[in-house]
Amino acid sequence: MGVAILSGVIASMESQSSESYFSRGPNWETHTPGTMTPALNGDPTVPTRFLATVNREESTKKLRRHFSSLGALGSGVEISAGKNVDAVQQSDIVILA
Repeated sequence: MGVAILSGVIASMESQSSESYFSRGPNWETHTPGTMTPALNGDPTVPTRFLATVNREESTKKLRRHFSSLGALGSGVEISAGKNVDAVQQSDIVILA
């Protein structure tokens, strides 16, 4: 489940980086305060680093291959085995799956 969630987040970010949300013209996002889609380049609210932890070292190799195949944003995924506490201490948001 965690792989599906993180893959979806990365895919969404990839699609946003290939489109310019601010040059499409007026839509509900541009005239509704607080609802504008953030720009990926330079926006501090958009995550650039993801930490994933697994139980077995074998899983780290498999997941590294998977996320490296997702493109540039996939390279921001760091995977470790058995370091849950370290990952949580470094994180702003934690998703348990």
